[in-house]
Amino acid sequence: RGRHRAIHDDGIEAGQKLVDPIGPQHQLAPIESLDDLVGGSANTERGEHTYGDQPRRTDAAQHSLMAQLKARRIKKTYLALVLGEVAAEVGRIEAPIGRDPKHRTRMAVVPDGRPATTGYRVRERFAGWTLLELDLVTGRTHQIRVHLLAIGHPVAGDPVYGTGTSRRGPRPGPAGAPLERLFLHAWRLQLTSPSDGRLIRAEAPLPGELERVLVGLRAGATDLGGPEGRR
Repeated sequence: RGRHRAIHDDGIEAGQKLVDPIGPQHQLAPIESLDDLVGGSANTERGEHTYGDQPRRTDAAQHSLMAQLKARRIKKTYLALVLGEVAAEVGRIEAPIGRDPKHRTRMAVVPDGRPATTGYRVRERFAGWTLLELDLVTGRTHQIRVHLLAIGHPVAGDPVYGTGTSRRGPRPGPAGAPLERLFLHAWRLQLTSPSDGRLIRAEAPLPGELERVLVGLRAGATDLGGPEGRR
């Protein structure tokens, strides 16, 4: 979803998808899915359809990627606009997640849930809203959305976990646009190349409809002459 850019640690761009080049002929196959409402980068691997030893190389690459996922060595960073002013510049949320006992179609922080950890950093502050960078240490269903709700900062535009102002999102300013989707974006993936061990990063810039929401918030802060603008 969206544009993807893979960058090796030497600064060389590796193409439009987060993949490891393992053969001249290939097809892309996803090995990790995203929440249906979340845009951004997706982790993929190349599936060979040629002969010789290339299928074995494909299997080895997929095995390496799956092993990295299992060992939590693939770093996944998201961007989210949340309601309220998050107090700490850097934080870590550790709370178990399981099925919500009152609403079985939702997830919630529950005592008998599976362990879940989310790290966050403040990227930008606005009046009444905060843009966060979030690192998934674990990968539970709706983890970011549930964890942020649990600390009192639900994600903007969330039709499931949001209510009132958080569900509607910020009011669009003269230069902005109304929020019409969940403001949660898979921004960056980082992993080790299965073929040569080099570091690969893939980034997906914010889509235009989300960037325009931030433009409106920045313009509003400038118009007010307050300190809530970009940091």
